[in-house]
Amino acid sequence: MMEKPGCIKEKRDAGYRKSLLQIHIAVFFLGLSALAGKWSSQNALVLTFARVWISSPALLLYLLLRRFPLRPHCRRDYGVMALLGALWAAHWVTFLHSAQAATVAIATITFSTYPVFVTFFEPWLFRERLRPSAVIQALIMLAGAAVLVPWGDQQGDLLPGFLWGMVASVLHAAIVLINRRMVKDYPGELVAFYSQSAAAILLLPAGLILKPVLAPLDWAAVLVLGLGCSALAQALVGCGLKRVKAQTLSLIGGLESVYGILLAAILLGQPPTLREVIGGTVVLGVSLYATLKKGAQQSQIEAA
Repeated sequence: MMEKPGCIKEKRDAGYRKSLLQIHIAVFFLGLSALAGKWSSQNALVLTFARVWISSPALLLYLLLRRFPLRPHCRRDYGVMALLGALWAAHWVTFLHSAQAATVAIATITFSTYPVFVTFFEPWLFRERLRPSAVIQALIMLAGAAVLVPWGDQQGDLLPGFLWGMVASVLHAAIVLINRRMVKDYPGELVAFYSQSAAAILLLPAGLILKPVLAPLDWAAVLVLGLGCSALAQALVGCGLKRVKAQTLSLIGGLESVYGILLAAILLGQPPTLREVIGGTVVLGVSLYATLKKGAQQSQIEAA
């Protein structure tokens, strides 16, 4: 007996709402990353080392339970995923160091400028035309980031954190561009597993040399980073993208900075300054506009 159209639509809508919830939860956990760096007394290198050694086995367990094929199609892709692992390790170290050296708001907003670097790197790597509108959007976003630059005696100690945040942004742009090719051939969860496993291997010497001793609060931060911000977030995004478009993911992803800043104000007593509010509004506003415009253009192409 065939289901009624109304029942089919109701099930489809319920599935879509579930996917949206999954992505929102994932972005919420990602917003906790900078806070976890602030919670812990350990440095960014130790936190990243512990993070990937927790997230890699968790992702492997997830892939086995979901019966994903684990072997890449060709040997060259092992090298690409190893490069991704090195970039992820460097990105997480610089991002967490930014949060520890400055504020959660500065770390998350400077990280959010990575589309600027994607705009300029993408045409060069993929031989695409650099659109004037994209350049204008990138320059406005950079202007928003410039508002965050700490000036004066009272803010001068925050400048290293700002600079580390910009380095993290450049590294994330490189990750996005490499992932653009990899996710055409592999599920995002598989790419995440191999890249984070590579990061774990690369950081193993640092862990053996430093031999960190983690206090209970450090373990809480590491578990949030490894299980929540890495393994669980990646799995939820992978599930959510089955029904939600990448454009919607990008829009919701813009809330990562918002979640992080709000949680820092509530849990750490670290409300954003007026400078951070203005800079963040410009950066996130341009990102939102660019995402909506790209989605509208894609809809026109599909309609044609």
